Amino acid sequence: MGRDGVIPGKIFSHLDAKRATPTYNIIIMGVLTIAGSLLLSYQGAAELLNFGAFIAFMGVNIATFRQFFFLRPAGEKRRVFSDAILPILGFLVCFFIWISLPTPAKVIGGIWFFIGVVYLVIKTQGLKKKPVILDFK
Repeated sequence: MGRDGVIPGKIFSHLDAKRATPTYNIIIMGVLTIAGSLLLSYQGAAELLNFGAFIAFMGVNIATFRQFFFLRPAGEKRRVFSDAILPILGFLVCFFIWISLPTPAKVIGGIWFFIGVVYLVIKTQGLKKKPVILDFK
């Protein structure tokens, strides 16, 4: 993401000249890991991880519903059960698990999510520019 310009490339795209490893990323992850291990219990860390995971699962289910139910190419038959009902049920199951997470996980996860949205708004100049599309080639 650093090389694609999504996050600051000066830090996140740097590779060590001798070993070709992302040394700055390794240091940052090490610091975050130590801080997280000192500040969070195993259960707290798992709950925080689940906050993000279930947000992603809900997004996948909504995207599946949109893609296969609404954006189906002309002439293809809609399959209501697999194209609409299953993704909606998947979203609802994930949503109910997500809202049952403990409050600290929702607060910390919500703050992290908010920081990401603010970064997106700044990076896209108030959502006027399209975000950078990652090149997976």
